Amino acid sequence: MKKTPYIKLFLFFALVVVIATACNNNENNEKKYSGNAEIKFEHTQADLGKLQEGEQVEHAFYFTNTGSNILQIKEIITDCGCTVASIEKKEYKPNEEGVIRIRLNTSQLFNNQYKTTKVITNTKDSVITLSLAAFIESEYELVPVN
Repeated sequence: MKKTPYIKLFLFFALVVVIATACNNNENNEKKYSGNAEIKFEHTQADLGKLQEGEQVEHAFYFTNTGSNILQIKEIITDCGCTVASIEKKEYKPNEEGVIRIRLNTSQLFNNQYKTTKVITNTKDSVITLSLAAFIESEYELVPVN
């Protein structure tokens, strides 16, 4: 009488039970969300007023996930090397709040400036544009040459 086939069969069924139990526990531990993610900003435009050339300023854009599913911030794209965006994390549960901070370096900028930042999300309107406006005063005056 060979015991090897029975041992192999027993080990196979034990493995199936362990895998099934692990998958079931994983499903129970994860909270299920249904519906869509929605992002609501307090404001999407900011006027920083008059600034001196060379100043570095930061503006905070606060938002809330007003949807019923997890909000994903997939990417943040600034339109200029003079702006840098930062965010604490990439996923927000329903009703969770977050902030996107945008830092503007006014070195080598002058007069009216309008800088945009695109926020790519998993919402229905997947691209949201945030904008900063400022008037940059310079110690130098640009005069056209005749």
